[in-house]
Amino acid sequence: MKLHERVKYYRKIKKLSQVSLAEASGLSIQVVRSIENGEEPVLLSDAAHLAHALSTTIDGLWHGTEYQSLKDNYDRFFAIKKLPYRDQAALITVIDHFLDNDMGKGKWRSVEKTQKNKAAKKK
Repeated sequence: MKLHERVKYYRKIKKLSQVSLAEASGLSIQVVRSIENGEEPVLLSDAAHLAHALSTTIDGLWHGTEYQSLKDNYDRFFAIKKLPYRDQAALITVIDHFLDNDMGKGKWRSVEKTQKNKAAKKK
């Protein structure tokens, strides 16, 4: 299956129209249509927006390897658990920094704090 076929496949699974996918991804309807029709090369940034809107990974769109990517991530988490605590803490700091800066300009921390506050109120 080619990239444009996978975009269409995931869109249909999610029961989205091309217009809905364009809105959810922040791309124009023309770009979504041309991608699905295989009319033009796909920019990595467009693939990232589509993957997010379709609840998949760039790997899942580009190579159809979403399952393998998830398995690899699962294996990575278990490998991290085997590291000394100090190394685990360093990795978590790097991940948090990435999420704070690249995934919503600090929204990750606010979500984390909200969850902790809710848990504290329940006690």
